[in-house]
Amino acid sequence: MKLRHPNPGDVDALVRLARAMHLESWYAGFDFSEAKVRRFIDEIMEAPHFLALIAEDRDSQIVGFFVAAEMEHYFGNDRYACDVCTYVAPDARGSVAFKRMIAAYEAWCRIRNVKEIHVGFSSGVTLDKVQRYYQRLGYASPLMAWR
Repeated sequence: MKLRHPNPGDVDALVRLARAMHLESWYAGFDFSEAKVRRFIDEIMEAPHFLALIAEDRDSQIVGFFVAAEMEHYFGNDRYACDVCTYVAPDARGSVAFKRMIAAYEAWCRIRNVKEIHVGFSSGVTLDKVQRYYQRLGYASPLMAWR
């Protein structure tokens, strides 16, 4: 499993994965705008406060993506980071893709002197499994989000 930053030639594959994530998730009942996803991909490839990663399998097929952002807290100058969206295609789940994307995110945060690293989960897919995995990676005390 190889990680790399996306490039313009990856946009179609990323849109396909974003659509798959949308259909599989809690958000399936919400509209999906391919044009908006394409603009978002363009933005994350250019803006320095975003981290964008893609995971490729042995055949150089894109099987996952990870996007995070870092910013200052509104009340002070300390920086924090949070994941924006993460997806690993069903066929690649159980591989090292997710673990490597999180490790790369943590390294990116250290380089940027981020004081607090947030990871989240809002898709509703395999909630218990994801929570246990984050705990094994050392994350604790999940924040609450209500719908």
